[in-house]
Parts: sequence; C-alpha cells; structure tokens
Amino acid sequence: MMILFVLANAAAGLFLAWDTWRLLPVRPGRGRQALLGGLAVVFLFASMTTTVGYSVMVYYAAFLLPVQLVWRLVKKNWRAPWMAALICLLLAGGMTIWGMVHYDQRVATHYTLETEKDAAGRLVFLSDLHYPTGMTEQELSGLVTELEAENPDAYILGGDIVDEYTTAQEARQAFEILGKLEKTAPVFYVPGNHDDQEEGILPPVYTAQELDDMIESAGIRIVRDDTVTVGDFELSGRDDYRQHKKDRKAASDLVKDTEKYDVVIDHQPVQSEKVREAGADLMLSGHTHNGQLWPFGYLIHLHPKMDQVSGIRQEDGFTQITSDGIGGWGFAARTAGNSEYVVVDVVPETNTGQKAASR
Repeated sequence: MMILFVLANAAAGLFLAWDTWRLLPVRPGRGRQALLGGLAVVFLFASMTTTVGYSVMVYYAAFLLPVQLVWRLVKKNWRAPWMAALICLLLAGGMTIWGMVHYDQRVATHYTLETEKDAAGRLVFLSDLHYPTGMTEQELSGLVTELEAENPDAYILGGDIVDEYTTAQEARQAFEILGKLEKTAPVFYVPGNHDDQEEGILPPVYTAQELDDMIESAGIRIVRDDTVTVGDFELSGRDDYRQHKKDRKAASDLVKDTEKYDVVIDHQPVQSEKVREAGADLMLSGHTHNGQLWPFGYLIHLHPKMDQVSGIRQEDGFTQITSDGIGGWGFAARTAGNSEYVVVDVVPETNTGQKAASR
C-alpha cells in the first residue's frame, strides 16, 4: 500500500512538472528541455512526504488545476499563463508557511466527563508524535515538563510515537524522554500503525522486539490487547487495527470490571460500537491527525471505518474522543486541526446529568 502511495505521489509530481513547464514562456530548444528536466527533479523531491515541499505541491495542484479547468470552460485565451502558475505557487507557499507555524502551536485540549460510577481522576492522552518530525530533543523535553504539570493519574501514549522515518537512536531517545513522566504517574503505551515501521517501503531499522525493549527499558508499560487498573480507572489497550484486525482481542474480552471507569484505547477510531456494547465508558484514539492538510482532511470523513475523525462524541453514557495528535506524519506542517494532547477529567455526576466541557 505504501509503495502505491509513493508511486502515485511521484506520478503527480511529474505531471505537475510537465503542466508547469508548458505554461512557462520559454522558446523551443535545449534550454526548454533542460527546464523540463529541472522541474521534474524539483517536483519529484516535493512529492516526497518527508519535506514540507509536499504540502507546497499539494496546494499548488489544488490551486492550479481548477484555475486551468475554469479557463478552458470559459474558452479564454491565456495572455500570461505563467502568471497563474506563479500566483498559485505563492498561495501554496503561503499556506504551507502558515501550516508550519500552526504545527508548532501545541495546545492542551481539556474534557470534563461526568459519571454515575464511584470514580474520579485525570488522564493525559498523547498520540501521533511521529518523532522527530518537527520536534527536537529539547522541544520534546519541554513538552514533558508541560505534561508533568498536568499531574494526572496516568499518562497514555496512544500510538505512532515514532514511525518508519525514525532511526533506532531517535526512537530510544523519544521513549527515554517520555519515560521521565513515570516520576509523576504511570506511563502506558498502546501501539499504532507506524511505530514498528511495517508501514514503510524500506526494511525496518529495528525489530518489533527491539521496540518493545526500548519502551519497557524507559519505564513505560506496554498495554497491547491487555487491561490494567490505575486508581478508579480500568485501562484496556488494543493492538493496532490495520495490522492485527483479524487476530486482536475483541473489546468484550478486554473490558472486565464494569464497576471501574472503563477506558478503551485504540490508536485508530474504529469499532466504537463494539466498545460501547462491551460496557466501556470512554474510548480514546488518535491516528487521523484531523486530515493534517485542510480541506483534504474532509476526505477522512468518507472513510467507512472511522467512527469519529476528531473531537468528542457522546451517546448513552459512552464517550468517544479522537485527538488530532501532537505532531504530524512525514512533514512538519498542519493546516487542519491542532497539534494537541488531551486531558480528561472524570468527575462524579451532578444533577444535570453527564456532560462534557472542552477548552
């Protein structure tokens, strides 16, 4: 699947190179051919999802292709077609620069949930770090300091903390820094679809066992198709849906003590109805990044498996929260959603019934 994605991006890059080349006012000859070759190299580089050039390319295509379509429909002659390409490129660059700035504006999103159960406490949920994309060692340490100040009953790392672009040294570094949270509260890790690098087109630089060893040596407990109890909470972590949907445990096998406040953590926001039927009170997920690039994130809403793309949903005493994630995949730009971690406060129910408040 990833190979097809890479090939599709490369093909799009080459098409945009040709489309731009034919709009430029260059006389026929070797110079024009050389220009096409240069544009092909530039757009192929931009098609790589590891640079913000990918964001520029996506927005450039989104602006330029409709402009050309409209021009053809009205059957107007292009007096200076290169101007359209230049304006679209400037708009794409502007959107990307704003996305880079917005990416670094990390926020804490708070939810207060009321419950009829004899339970109370605070959870901090962090997902989709994709270290080290857009975050240095010093910035991650600063984030840990901020997370420590939340003083929860437990920290939950909800998957995709690292990915296929992370070196073994960087992965070890990420978990060692996040493991420092253990001094404040227990830290639990639930796997995502990128952490073990099986999503990449290149061979993994560490094995699944080596990843587990990195995580556990940092003082972080792995909750993979398992359930743990922390204070008034029962935390059930599910294996990743994409890689293990056929052999992972059912939600009903994980939710054991319905007297506790039951929280199911699934990296991907799928099968929430099964989770609700199992008797869980809360489901926490990430994965979607809320699309990362606006307005293309709206396409995720068309995905038949994604129950809640972003934010909060409540139904019959069950709450589902999907975080936009603290980072992004591939490139450090975000024009959709926020770079966030989630803080959930569970409090006894008042006379007004169950409510949720976020800020």
